[in-house]
Amino acid sequence: MRLPLLLLSLCPVFAQDAGSVSLYIDTSVFDAPSKPNGAYNLEFSDQFTYEIYRNPDGSKTFIFSVFQCIRDADTLGIGGLQRLSGQSAVCTDLSQSAAIALAPVQEAIGEFLNDSSDVPHHIVYKSSLPGTDPAKAKPRTAPAQPATAANPQMIVLDNISDSRILKVDLTSFAIVNPVTLPGQPAAFAVRPSDTGAANEVWTAHAVGTGNTISIADLGAGKLLATIQTSSLAPNTNIPAGIVFTNDGATALCGASYFTADASGNRGALLVYDAVNRKLTSTLPLKFSPQQLLMAPDGLTAYIIGSQSGTIAYYDVLSTADLTVTRIPAFTGQVFIHPDGTRLFWDAGQLEVFDLTTRKIVNEFKFGLPTTSATSMQMSQDGSKVYVGNGLGAVVILDTRYGNALGTFQSPGPAQVFGGPEAN
Repeated sequence: MRLPLLLLSLCPVFAQDAGSVSLYIDTSVFDAPSKPNGAYNLEFSDQFTYEIYRNPDGSKTFIFSVFQCIRDADTLGIGGLQRLSGQSAVCTDLSQSAAIALAPVQEAIGEFLNDSSDVPHHIVYKSSLPGTDPAKAKPRTAPAQPATAANPQMIVLDNISDSRILKVDLTSFAIVNPVTLPGQPAAFAVRPSDTGAANEVWTAHAVGTGNTISIADLGAGKLLATIQTSSLAPNTNIPAGIVFTNDGATALCGASYFTADASGNRGALLVYDAVNRKLTSTLPLKFSPQQLLMAPDGLTAYIIGSQSGTIAYYDVLSTADLTVTRIPAFTGQVFIHPDGTRLFWDAGQLEVFDLTTRKIVNEFKFGLPTTSATSMQMSQDGSKVYVGNGLGAVVILDTRYGNALGTFQSPGPAQVFGGPEAN
């Protein structure tokens, strides 16, 4: 391990709340293998610094930072970093998910969380770019500003007090352009649009409406069309979800039958031409679908019968027959990683399903009491899940390695939503 003096001089001293006591501080610098880049061999050095505090309430906080410097190995001098292709060495913060994946970071966090103390343990990742003021460093959980302003609206399906779809303006909390729908709306999705705002909303309706798909324009505030699904017997099924291909040209809807039909089918996948607004095919399923997910690339749909322990796959391009994988039955929501490689669900532990091998590849324990049911949410970047139970216990779990990144206790039953800032 090499520790250049230049890097050591950049060690931050983290600012913590008044009354907190620093228990331990450490810094390590480690090199990754050189990587060829044209005429140069680039070397990467990671600096990992952390400090542990005891807070006035008795809890402990682990604050850490990791940044990486890239330098040209062919022009290194004895004194440390010199030049990188005619430029100064380039140092940047690692993302939180990349930092967590480093072995020294995992080891230090593991030791912190395995402390025999039963007080709450908190983990904070802070920016530590060279030249920044550590006292003003902000947690890495703060989201990057979008290139364009966020649309301050939320789409809501009102299927309790009324049958309507509407927008809520999150700046004024006013209802915008509500559209009255046929009865029993059960599932909806917004059709992607390459131009302008995505205002076309498809809603699947349950019993009493003749297996209807309604199409609303929330920009204009009106109902555009309805599609009758004549291939299904009326009032015998409930929608399991709607998804679209990324171009918005094809819509898929899952239907779960109340009882098996004469052929033993317990559900169906309905495929629609979203441009011409017509049903193109009905594919029978031997199980009842409870959830329908679309891969991030919009090319594969996953039809999940969680209570029957089944996953079926629909290839949008080939429209091939559905293939099926058996899995243990479970309840709760299924999440797909943004890179499209894995599914996650809560089966009393975190189940990790590899979409390439079509197998469960990991089962990570939550470490929560088994006397209470749990609920789970996934961060938007897919790097972690938040699990809470009816006793108020919460754990944050790394989805790749199953490491507990933090735990805390809430005063009541805990259902956690990570939010975009918690990536």
